[in-house]
Amino acid sequence: MHAPFERFSLIFLGCAVATAALAVIVLFVASPGAPSPGPRSAQLPMATAATAGTALGIDDDPEERSSDFDLDAVAAGAAVPRARNPGGVPRNEDETGAAEREDFVRRALPLVLLVNEEILDDRSRLWEIRQRLRAGEYPTAGERLWMGATAERFGVARDAIVELTRRIDAVPPSLSLAIVAINLHRRGKLAAYSGDVVPAGRGSSAVTEQTDAAVRSSANGGALLDTIRRHVHALNTSPTHEAFRLERERLRQAGVSLSGPVLVETLPTVQSQAWPGTEALRKYITHQRLDRFDAARLQPFAGPA
Repeated sequence: MHAPFERFSLIFLGCAVATAALAVIVLFVASPGAPSPGPRSAQLPMATAATAGTALGIDDDPEERSSDFDLDAVAAGAAVPRARNPGGVPRNEDETGAAEREDFVRRALPLVLLVNEEILDDRSRLWEIRQRLRAGEYPTAGERLWMGATAERFGVARDAIVELTRRIDAVPPSLSLAIVAINLHRRGKLAAYSGDVVPAGRGSSAVTEQTDAAVRSSANGGALLDTIRRHVHALNTSPTHEAFRLERERLRQAGVSLSGPVLVETLPTVQSQAWPGTEALRKYITHQRLDRFDAARLQPFAGPA
């Protein structure tokens, strides 16, 4: 007799508890300042991007991305960011002239410095091996393999360590920027390079592979990086640029900082479809005041915590 009544009471009590719990949840969500969880599908890509940014040493803070890249501050000694949103504002497709050239410097300078950083890493490694050879020590098997591959890449004999050292060296940023900018301007592509991801550097082989993938996934970042590397490699290997390398070595031995305006005078004067010529380079460096970036440096690499 009492069983139906007890079951009804339990059902009624359960409904009342559920209704009260639902009311509390509604009041909490509707209250001002309560955090909104949002769709889970919208949160996952952001978390993934932040994780990848950390692995690459790239700060994914929106306030950092919106900060401008102050060329005057860099010229005064400030370090160049490794990752940023170039220019700090959405790109204006109609910008031309001086604004376009300045924007190009903001986009290209971190990549130019990265290429020099890579070269100087190799130079430091070669110099250590060279010093140990002078002390009578024999390179390890790994070092011999590296030296053979590096010598082949720079177009010298395996045992030509002096010449290899002469070729593995940085190029003044003003010179790299001028060569690349003039060539892109001739092809009508100066404004086309809008890569907004700058590799974090050579913290480790895994990080290097990831940063290469990251920069190539941006609009034209990978193409611009490849262009810079190609021109720098030509300066370091082409027979027509031997005078450049000899003068650079002389400056090194004299303890003098590498200077674009000085080294440009050692380059071929004859203009061609692929080479702008000394006069054009000299004028571009002077008019754009690119030599003020010859002492520029990248921010120290911040690897994964």
